[in-house]
Amino acid sequence: MPDMEKLNSAIDSYAEQSYGSEQSDGILSTQRALALDAYAGKANQIDPAPEGGSSVGDWSVFETVQWILPSLTRIFAGGDDVVEFDPQGPEDEDVAKQESEVLNHIVTGKNNWFLTCLQWFQDALVTSNAYCMVYMEEKLIPETESYENQTLEQVTMILENDVEVVGQETIADEDDMEPVGVDPTTGEPILGPKIRYNIQVKKLTPVKRLKFRVLPPERCKVGEDTPDFTLEGCNYFEFWENVT
Repeated sequence: MPDMEKLNSAIDSYAEQSYGSEQSDGILSTQRALALDAYAGKANQIDPAPEGGSSVGDWSVFETVQWILPSLTRIFAGGDDVVEFDPQGPEDEDVAKQESEVLNHIVTGKNNWFLTCLQWFQDALVTSNAYCMVYMEEKLIPETESYENQTLEQVTMILENDVEVVGQETIADEDDMEPVGVDPTTGEPILGPKIRYNIQVKKLTPVKRLKFRVLPPERCKVGEDTPDFTLEGCNYFEFWENVT
């Protein structure tokens, strides 16, 4: 087990000295604020406007970003083949093709990859810091199943699987008789229609999905000893958000 006191101390130390922290990123925060102002047309704006004059905004940064963004996004998100595995040899060609098709379906079919790139690249162009988190989302998906012509024993077994009954119907089959008791006078079996059940049940099925999320740069901290922008070799990365 790790020493929690030492671990918390190391986390606090990294958090205080990381890019994005209040103590270490005065320059980064200033640059980010200036970049956002320039993107919003407020870089050289005099506010409030002089008496008798009007306020003028410089939209050149906004126009440049919006001009570059569509072309840049099409490079990485245009078409259906955004992920590709290179085979290591002739025997790997079929496997590489199949894996590429599966991942392309997950990335572009199961996710809004174009919008992800659009948000990601806009952050990079405006603030010079952009992060996209890849994670496995786990959700419980409600599913409804129907069972027809079930015996009481079969229904009992179905209900043992942590399900909720949302519909049921009892059916008496007059063409299929079975003993339901004994006549006390004659001792002969008393026959009655077989009882069957139609039921609908709802169950929660765990589903895992690969997801992408563009992180707001102002809520990210990166260790100052990180070698480069790829974050490979990064000893500390923090993202936080307010939840209710």
